[in-house]
Amino acid sequence: MNTKIIKLLIIAFVGCIQLSFSQKQTPNQSTKAPKIPLDSATKLITYQEIVKSKFTKTQLYRRAIEWVSANFVNSQEATNIRDENNGILEGKYRFKIYNFDKAGNKIASGVVEYSFKIEIKDNKYRYTFTKYNIKANSYTPIEKWFDKNAKSYSPLYETYLAQVDEYTRDLIAKLKKLMEKPEEQKKDNF
Repeated sequence: MNTKIIKLLIIAFVGCIQLSFSQKQTPNQSTKAPKIPLDSATKLITYQEIVKSKFTKTQLYRRAIEWVSANFVNSQEATNIRDENNGILEGKYRFKIYNFDKAGNKIASGVVEYSFKIEIKDNKYRYTFTKYNIKANSYTPIEKWFDKNAKSYSPLYETYLAQVDEYTRDLIAKLKKLMEKPEEQKKDNF
């Protein structure tokens, strides 16, 4: 065989090996951003749902307060409106997003802030998670991460969006579980 052909085959083989290793996913890193809900009017990422319940407004409100206490380190600071009469619980919170190096180690990449609101009536409640932004000197909405044509676009944005989606869906699952947990029976110790 010709030495030039052998060299080309070796280069192609090494290139294929490097390509397969470079495409290896690291933990918690997705190759494609999940389907994230955008509000048609505001064009903001918005997770919102009306959930039917068998409980009263008072019971649901108390459960919503319990959910805030269980999920936010400083629950008083996380909420800026606690209005039991009108059935409104509203606040802001934040969480960290991460990048992963080739070895799969987590590297803090920033903090995402968001707003949440729970509106409660008898036998139903509505939750809303929206106004996601990267904590910076000025308000920077994360919806810019969707624009793959932007000069500042980075493929990491898909990983960050996946983390936002996972975090929010986990909070929603915890909210729904707590809002529908059975009432505890009080024991009569008489």
